Amino acid sequence: MTWAAFIKRETDIDIRITRKEELLRYPLIAGIVLLSIMAYMGQGPVDVAPGTVYFRALAAGPDAAIQAKLGKEIAQARIAAYMYWITISRICFLEATKPF
Repeated sequence: MTWAAFIKRETDIDIRITRKEELLRYPLIAGIVLLSIMAYMGQGPVDVAPGTVYFRALAAGPDAAIQAKLGKEIAQARIAAYMYWITISRICFLEATKPF
């Protein structure tokens, strides 16, 4: 939505998209916070329990299979975090330089 508003800036479409985005932003943020709280409580669609189980099993002693599973999950999370921060840095750069 943000990119569409940017491309159609200074038009009526831009104003409509921006208003819709502002109406959706805060409920979405509240929903994400609620989902994260539910995940840490062990409820809801997101399950954080496997990571906890892996760490508890590794605390009991070394296990190559669990270390491999945990390593794979950490690698996937690291890639997602890199993509997230690269996206944020690109948007910050565009906002700071305003090349368009």
